[in-house]
Amino acid sequence: TAFLPDMTAKAAESLTGQRRAPQLLSYLSGNNFFLSEHVHSEPLYRYHPLFREFLLSRAEEFLGKQETDILRRRAAEILERYGRVEDAADLYSDIGDHESLSGLILSHAPSLLAQGRNRVLEGWLRRLPGPVVLENPWLLFWLAACRMPFDPVESRSLSERAFERFFERKDPEGSFLSWSQILDTLCMCLNDFPSMGEWIDRFDEIRKRFPSFPSPQIEARVVASMLGGLYMGRVDHPDIEIWVNRASAVIRECREFPVRLQASLYLILYCLWIGDFPRARGIVESTRQWASS
Repeated sequence: TAFLPDMTAKAAESLTGQRRAPQLLSYLSGNNFFLSEHVHSEPLYRYHPLFREFLLSRAEEFLGKQETDILRRRAAEILERYGRVEDAADLYSDIGDHESLSGLILSHAPSLLAQGRNRVLEGWLRRLPGPVVLENPWLLFWLAACRMPFDPVESRSLSERAFERFFERKDPEGSFLSWSQILDTLCMCLNDFPSMGEWIDRFDEIRKRFPSFPSPQIEARVVASMLGGLYMGRVDHPDIEIWVNRASAVIRECREFPVRLQASLYLILYCLWIGDFPRARGIVESTRQWASS
């Protein structure tokens, strides 16, 4: 049980198969055997840090490496089931279980990025061997998303690799999202307008292969990125007003705050560019109202 940072009796029983786990844990904590009890919705037990370190250091000697790795994997699965994903990631990494760590990353990447925990997610991805990440376009995509606030140039390179793999595998969700991410990095850097134009033009190729969007959320993200690309690099594009109208719909209907805010920003900038100040002012006021909520 030392492989669990802390545990309920139920978690201890799942890991060890010991049905008397509740009685044993209660006895150990009640008699101060290096185990403390914390009251939550159900009792939560935690070994004294030095005692836990001692147990972990002796585990492989007593159990052998194979049995120890089996226990670590089972502990990681239990922790993941209980929502302790960071602890689970540590254990998967310790035993070199790249498949399970990849699965955990793919399951939790969107929520971690939504919380702004780019560094945590990137740390998990960096624990995987390079070839594992390069072979899986979704792992590449999430690594690119992690890097965007810190190194947009690297993020673009990773996003382009992910896009080519998605497009080759005929994955519409990945193709649209990686295309959107590429355009966002180009809008952040503003140092390669020819490439921006090329990626805007390539959107027609994507739509020919995938005539419809996989979901309204992906459509909203594509619309926001496209409007940014057109405003920054192709303000004379013949279809820009079509995208302006679609961005207005995103602002009204999209529930994803970052995408909605991104669309609002580019729409305000575009209205200022063309001199439509009343409309820009209206968008600013409406954005202030829903953002404050």
